[in-house]
Amino acid sequence: SKIDIWQTEYLTILEGENPVAKWSEGTALRPFISALDNDELDDFLNLYRKEIAKNYRQTKQGKTLLKFRRIFIIATKY
Repeated sequence: SKIDIWQTEYLTILEGENPVAKWSEGTALRPFISALDNDELDDFLNLYRKEIAKNYRQTKQGKTLLKFRRIFIIATKY
């Protein structure tokens, strides 16, 4: 048997208004978003967008940089 594990960091260049929040709403936040009713969802997303915008600011060129890590695992049984 064999196992390979490695990690890679990606740098994504995003554009638009609060793009990191928009990007994560379509990926990592999906389980949370689907569990909330409309009132809870609005409150949650407003707070989330506000906090994300504090930590991911646009460059002078209007771009936002998002660095994220992915871990890959390949297991093979012989």
